[in-house]
Amino acid sequence: MLDWLKKKQGCYQSQETVGKFFCDLREKICQLILIGPTSEHVKTLEKYEIEFDDNVLPAALKKFLKDETSVFNYFTDTKQTFLGSIKVNQVMKDISAYKAQGSFIFISLKNLLLL
Repeated sequence: MLDWLKKKQGCYQSQETVGKFFCDLREKICQLILIGPTSEHVKTLEKYEIEFDDNVLPAALKKFLKDETSVFNYFTDTKQTFLGSIKVNQVMKDISAYKAQGSFIFISLKNLLLL
């Protein structure tokens, strides 16, 4: 779309091209909305400086987390699964697919319900 705006001579964009552009833009905005709460939740977990010695995962879970098409829903209730959240965060840091910001969504159940 930016290349089209830079052209000196006018040309028309098809409805399909413009529709795809706005659809992609909507997806990116939705991802950005969730990056902030994910980043804050991870910072909160890391603030406690708890490290587990055992980073070994069962083979099935490791395969699941490395599959790029998988959706991993892990709802955290701060009263019951706090240590579990820290463990999941620690394990996800070691998997290259989850190193980039925005590559995963990891927020507390309370914050999820507020969205």
